[in-house]
Amino acid sequence: MLFTFQGSILFMSNIGDSRAIMGSNDSNDSMVTIQLTIDLKPDLPREAERIKRCKGRVFALQDEPEVPRVWLPFDDAPRLAMARAFGDFCLKDYGVISIPEFSHRFLQTKTSSLFLPLMDCHSNVTIIAKVSQHRAFAAFSVS
Repeated sequence: MLFTFQGSILFMSNIGDSRAIMGSNDSNDSMVTIQLTIDLKPDLPREAERIKRCKGRVFALQDEPEVPRVWLPFDDAPRLAMARAFGDFCLKDYGVISIPEFSHRFLQTKTSSLFLPLMDCHSNVTIIAKVSQHRAFAAFSVS
């Protein structure tokens, strides 16, 4: 995940199974959570379609139903739990790509914000709540 600013515009590129969230102060100075990007999981419709078009397979194991993975067409070994990755040469011919998804967001000035890349361990709200407790060192002001 890569973040860069140009004035008050935040540009993001995302690859893999993590997402970016932002904590921002609302008009009551309470921290609110805004999800900026999505996890690029293989079961997202557009990702699964590409993988299947390339003869890859997407499914989760019975004992891990919450973790969809990309599988080789001819091998039942567990594979990658993301639809995009750098360096997974084994699956590149089967729909796993290394092209990031790009997005941008206009940021309001004088808003305390925190940008975090985040894996599946916790919910967006839980992470922002925990981090906002330590806001003095974790947040910064966009101006």
